[in-house]
Amino acid sequence: MRIHQRAICVLCVALFPALGQRISFGVIAGTNISNHFPPDIYSYAGDPINPPILAKRLSGPHSFLFGGVLQARINEALSLDLNVLHRPMKMTEDYRQYLSTGDIVYKNEWTAVRAWQFPILLKYNVPRAWFSGALRPFVEAGPSVRTQEDAGSAEPSRFGFTTGAGVSYQWRRLRIAPSLRYTRWQRETSDGRQHTRPDQLELLTSVTYDTYFNPGRTGERRFLLGALGGFGLNHEFARWPDGAQRPERTHFLVGVSAELRLAYGFSVEADGIYKPLRQGENGQDSSRLTVLTWQIPLLAKYRLGARSGWTPFVEGGPSFRLSGNLNGYRPSPLGITVGGGVETRLGGLRLAPAFRYTRWQRDSKAYSWSPGTNPNSVELVIGLSF
Repeated sequence: MRIHQRAICVLCVALFPALGQRISFGVIAGTNISNHFPPDIYSYAGDPINPPILAKRLSGPHSFLFGGVLQARINEALSLDLNVLHRPMKMTEDYRQYLSTGDIVYKNEWTAVRAWQFPILLKYNVPRAWFSGALRPFVEAGPSVRTQEDAGSAEPSRFGFTTGAGVSYQWRRLRIAPSLRYTRWQRETSDGRQHTRPDQLELLTSVTYDTYFNPGRTGERRFLLGALGGFGLNHEFARWPDGAQRPERTHFLVGVSAELRLAYGFSVEADGIYKPLRQGENGQDSSRLTVLTWQIPLLAKYRLGARSGWTPFVEGGPSFRLSGNLNGYRPSPLGITVGGGVETRLGGLRLAPAFRYTRWQRDSKAYSWSPGTNPNSVELVIGLSF
């Protein structure tokens, strides 16, 4: 995935709080209308020894899509939406042999790939003056990124553009919004795998809850924006089948951070972290390679009582990961992060060093010989915010 594509996702997550005074969060679910895969049909006319064959590889049944929504209201008409959607793609195969004694039929259905989609959409809500009541039409558009797990028969392209339209119904702080979305994905390179359809049509419904805050307010309930830096403290690649551990180069990470301070010492934090996984010695080494990753941890944080100017805290939550420049690896896209550290004031800034541990799902290996990445990740993260 190109650097600018990953940056779009990370910056949108980090800048959500700065966009307005209303944040909505909730769930989204639906199903695909278009097929996952184009039909792939091949036949063999037969010869004196082998019977005729007809094989059809087709898209499987419709999938149940489910995920989360985070929305930031810019003004009365515009908002910015970040979605996280899980989409399994199934495939079916019908294989027939035509024999003189009767046909032999084999049928099989399997999940070819489990995709995770991250649409980042600018939404325009039709002015209330045009419609009476609680219904309000909207249109939306923006980039989408996609990663996958268990990619066996297919490996979907990672970048696309999404447009959609729908109508929302507001009841107090709850909003229900069915919509129809179309995504055009980049075409996939030919690598012997089954290609997915570049045109994707989905029917989705979101249910969100509105929260209110004032980002300019002083005190504990406010937003902090900042930068992150640090190092990985353990091996990023798993051991090879022979038990050997390939040498790795310095593990650094850098990124941006946004934190919303709530009441009673609680806060929520969203980070966008660039972390290249680098293998091989720093000198001339034929085994040198780099796997590029972007991590997006969404963490709940609790601060304990201050001690001598330092305030201890603990944090935890889900982490998402996008990857590119794979070099035969497929880092898993989901994990759970826990950590702890301390923070202190430096004038108008806050310094917050912390140790974090992330347990990632195990990778879906690109090749049988690939050991995959290490599911256990330990990091020293230093945050500086204002």
